[in-house]
Amino acid sequence: MNKFLFISIVIMLSSFILVSQSFAIEENSPRLFGIGSSVNQKDSGLYEVKTNGKQMEEGIVFTPKEEFFGGENVHYQVTLKGKGNVILKIEETDPRGKFIHENRSSEIPLKNSWETYYLPVKLSKESTQLDVFVLTSKKEKIDFQMKSINIKKRMP
Repeated sequence: MNKFLFISIVIMLSSFILVSQSFAIEENSPRLFGIGSSVNQKDSGLYEVKTNGKQMEEGIVFTPKEEFFGGENVHYQVTLKGKGNVILKIEETDPRGKFIHENRSSEIPLKNSWETYYLPVKLSKESTQLDVFVLTSKKEKIDFQMKSINIKKRMP
């Protein structure tokens, strides 16, 4: 009986460790959501985005887990390749999720090779959460790939 109990406990603990490790792996990849587009993860950190072309500003949105505080300087960085034109956008919200402000890049013509693009921003004093976007600049169907999406605090 003791041997059976011991084996059962070992199996349960092993299962728990495997399940928790699989969740840890998922946590390392950013959670991207499509806006009028399909988003497919190809490899770890590499995503393929296909917009529908039905409206302006189709693409992806990502909400960083890090805490940001009003008045901080942040640096949005993403590496892209593809065909078409996109914009980078940061939306700032307060603790209740109320929209405060948005920042946009100028139109970016994508290339067939990987290029890294930046959007530096000073956050509004009321900001506590950010949503970052890669969006089409006009109503068009485009395909692009994305990797290395980062939001970092930076010195003024």
